[in-house]
Amino acid sequence: MKEIEKIKRLHKISTVLLTQKKPKKVLQAIVKNAAEFFSANASSILLFDEKREYLTIAYSYNLSREYVKVVKVRKDEEIAGKVACSQKAVIIRDLVKRFKSKGDQFSVSWFKKEKLVSAVDAPVVLGKTSLGCLNLYYRRNYVFRKQDLEELKIFCDFSAIAIHNASLIKRIENQLREKIALEHIGIALTSTLKIGDVLKMFVSTAVEFTNTEKGSILLIDEKEKKIQKAYNYSKKGNKLETYKSTARLHSGFSRRVLTKGKPVVIHDIAKTKNVNPVALRKKRKAVLAVPVMMKKKIIAILYVDSSKPREFSKSEIAQVAILANQAAVAIENARLYTQVEQKIRDISISYKISQTLISTLDLDTLLSKILNEIKSSFGYLNAAILLVDEKTSNLHIKAAKGYPEKIMKIKLKIGADGITGYAAAKGKTCYVPDVSKDKRYVLGIPDAKSEVAIPLKIGNRIIGVLDVESNEYDAFDEWEIKLLSSIAAQIANAIEKSRLYEETKMLSLTDPLTGLPNRRYFDMMIDAELRRSERYNRPFALLLIDLDNFKKYNDRNGHLAGDKVLVEYAKVMKSSIRDIDFICRYGGDEFIAVLPETDELFARAVAERIRKNAEKEGKKSKISLSIGIALYPLDGDDKTHLVMISDKACYRAKKGGGNCVRVVTDRM
Repeated sequence: MKEIEKIKRLHKISTVLLTQKKPKKVLQAIVKNAAEFFSANASSILLFDEKREYLTIAYSYNLSREYVKVVKVRKDEEIAGKVACSQKAVIIRDLVKRFKSKGDQFSVSWFKKEKLVSAVDAPVVLGKTSLGCLNLYYRRNYVFRKQDLEELKIFCDFSAIAIHNASLIKRIENQLREKIALEHIGIALTSTLKIGDVLKMFVSTAVEFTNTEKGSILLIDEKEKKIQKAYNYSKKGNKLETYKSTARLHSGFSRRVLTKGKPVVIHDIAKTKNVNPVALRKKRKAVLAVPVMMKKKIIAILYVDSSKPREFSKSEIAQVAILANQAAVAIENARLYTQVEQKIRDISISYKISQTLISTLDLDTLLSKILNEIKSSFGYLNAAILLVDEKTSNLHIKAAKGYPEKIMKIKLKIGADGITGYAAAKGKTCYVPDVSKDKRYVLGIPDAKSEVAIPLKIGNRIIGVLDVESNEYDAFDEWEIKLLSSIAAQIANAIEKSRLYEETKMLSLTDPLTGLPNRRYFDMMIDAELRRSERYNRPFALLLIDLDNFKKYNDRNGHLAGDKVLVEYAKVMKSSIRDIDFICRYGGDEFIAVLPETDELFARAVAERIRKNAEKEGKKSKISLSIGIALYPLDGDDKTHLVMISDKACYRAKKGGGNCVRVVTDRM
């Protein structure tokens, strides 16, 4: 009857074990029921690790936590290892004596601490595969009978089944969870059309699935074997950032991914041949590289990095591969959306720039508006337009946004200074993804990370450079550079148009014979001087200058000789006045000079200097000057009246024989 009762108990225990679904609960039930059924003081179950190299205590009953932590047995070693491999139970009647004979004082000390006297180690086997062993410990001498060993074998067999069932259930649950998670991630990936959001979600999820620290992704052109863009992700910072990749698509494991079109695992980079030195400097120890494929073409390569040498399980590789398939669709959708967005932005920015170009002919206003549009539309750190100084072969900043005032005065030698100097010398666009690694770079703003310089051309002539900087590495996409190049062409045309306008404007205000300002320019200038003098209550003098005997000289020597005299006398008069003074050809052989901040005494002195210098010049031609003076506000406070007074004074000078200076009424 006693044996029948034990069999019933065994059946009841097996039912309890087999109905448990969680591995932890199964192991807990095994050790507790084993101790109770076989009247043991303590028990433990040791299971193999994933690689089946070591046995460790998976669960224990009535043993100290300290003891459980230190037990680690290699297969085929110690009693537990041999039991698990031989699949035969071992009875140890005296633990201390047995291990002392083996010279294992470490185990002896622990047995004494735990007060363990005898034990039995039995294999836990599923089919022909050993899962580990079940240990029963006694704090007394205990002798196992043959019947006990048979019952222990039965107990271990259904324990193995219970462990396997619980593991299977856990695996299925994990797979379902992974499948659900992947489905949710797949939905999330395809629900956003922003490439940055897609890539961050993809890389961060891959890092999470593989329990690694960092990840990166290269967007590539497989046909050209060219990296289009590179991104880094760190779990610590939870940020996706662009970077300049040093990956070698023609060699290394990137090439293996492109060649095979399958995931590549590097368990220990330090022990791998032909490794990129940068990978070692970045302290990458193990890498999983997975291709991201769309229509059998590799559009990206995902990397997850471990800071320690490690294996990547089949499950991890499979999960990331599934994730990569989902990401491929999302990346392609985001790319297409980005292309559409870019076209819309192109049209919008081009339209705004075009509207700016026709809004004004003033060059400073025009360039300022264009740079504002570029900076606000793209969000760049700063932007500048530099123009070529033909005399010095230098570049100087004509307009800028985002630069401190001190930078505005900088001058760059073409071909020698900076990335802009290089672009101007070569006449081609110069893009630097990382300015810290380019010797040509001239520091402007410390936050600058990447820069593009685009020459401004009129035909084959370089007139300047459009320069733009970003606070991100490798921030300029190919389409952005193309768009900026198009804008640069518009800027160049606008500058040339403005230059021609200014030249035309100056020609309309300049006497073509003498090169002095003309009467139209005088009308503009005198109005401004009148407003200034009235506002600040300051005097000025107006001199009307007429050439004596010019008509006779012209009739006698011809118009060409007369023109030559006019040119020479214009030079004499120009050189006889101050830089702040103004002189123009008023008409025929008449000239007008305006002398700001000048009273009558000083006006007479200047007029006499002009007359005397002209007298020296006219020794051969016998041409002298008659000069009439009008003073503001003494002789009048408007243009018409002042010109009339100076004309009357000049008439008095001529009537008095010429070659003299007069006012309307002598006040001296």
